[in-house]
Amino acid sequence: MDASGVIPLSVLASYMEHVRWESIGEPDFPLRDYWRRGVMRAQRVEVFDTLRFGLELDIECWLARVGRTSLDLAHRVSRTDSGALVALAVVTVVNLGAEGRPAPLDEGILKLLSDGPLPNVEALAENAPPDAFVRRIEVAPSDQDVLQHVNHARYLDFVEDSLFFGARAGRYGARSEQALKRARSVAISYEREASAGMLLEARSWPLASDPLAFGCELYREDDGELIARASVGVARS
Repeated sequence: MDASGVIPLSVLASYMEHVRWESIGEPDFPLRDYWRRGVMRAQRVEVFDTLRFGLELDIECWLARVGRTSLDLAHRVSRTDSGALVALAVVTVVNLGAEGRPAPLDEGILKLLSDGPLPNVEALAENAPPDAFVRRIEVAPSDQDVLQHVNHARYLDFVEDSLFFGARAGRYGARSEQALKRARSVAISYEREASAGMLLEARSWPLASDPLAFGCELYREDDGELIARASVGVARS
């Protein structure tokens, strides 16, 4: 839980990651015959209900799209007690071959495609303006996962924390208070890897295209390389 007693987006994303790992090893789910190794390229999450301690969740996972070297895995999260919809999500994963390079997927995987609801979340279409709020982040060892780079869920914390600090500093003008509200959606793309000891620069700003959304870009401080881009939609109240 976060400081307000709510399960944040990053933890929900981790729950769904656990399900994806379990799906690969599940004997009755033959995805493991076609895909075992990959790197996440993007994810979109739309949240419909607030999660708090003690709730039990059902998390579904299905293959929603197949490209030449990438695939989309979709999720539906619902409350076990009532069946109420909690969240929809989709992650895009690039298939990697033995040499760690993108590799074509076997056409046999197409038979596993399924239909289901997908989040209504658009990718970030704006670039950070010159007056964006800037925050410096030093990547810690605890930010890394077993692959020795920052876990995809931790980037969501980087983004949400940056919005908080920008709002507290009043850097979003009349929309600063709005930036403190609960995130209802996120679309994030992962452009490069980051690892412990690396210094990142987060740039965040209110989106011109949506009065309830904010943008955030993460760059490596030493060479200005883009690491990730995200748009976050916040609740109206």
